[in-house]
Amino acid sequence: MIFTRRSFRSWDQGSIRDFTTAIFPVQGENGQNRIELDTNFNARNLNVIGGLRVEFTDNLLDHLGMVDTEGETTVMIFHHASLLMNTEHSLFPVGFVDETLQTLAMLFPQNEWTKDEDPSVLGCGQLNMTHIDAYQF
Repeated sequence: MIFTRRSFRSWDQGSIRDFTTAIFPVQGENGQNRIELDTNFNARNLNVIGGLRVEFTDNLLDHLGMVDTEGETTVMIFHHASLLMNTEHSLFPVGFVDETLQTLAMLFPQNEWTKDEDPSVLGCGQLNMTHIDAYQF
């Protein structure tokens, strides 16, 4: 079982890849192909400009999830980049791990974040996915 802040998922049949594909489905296009995300779209500015609180989560199911607690909106960010970098990609849907690492590269530009997250979050590489429609999960 995988527990999150809000729910849990139970793997009781099929392969692990079938399970992860079911819980991390490909999303439909959002029709925003003209929107390009620049370097100002990062975790610090989600808070400073957007007024969103950023909280780290140990649960991949909660990554980029939004939680409203007592009128304050929090964005949950899975910050264990080293786990993703060292996990067998065949356990997840095709492209999922790379896309998740790209969200971390965007949210935590190299050498610009100093919190208690996994230090490898700053080493996710260069951001290559800048168009919002490139994100499928």
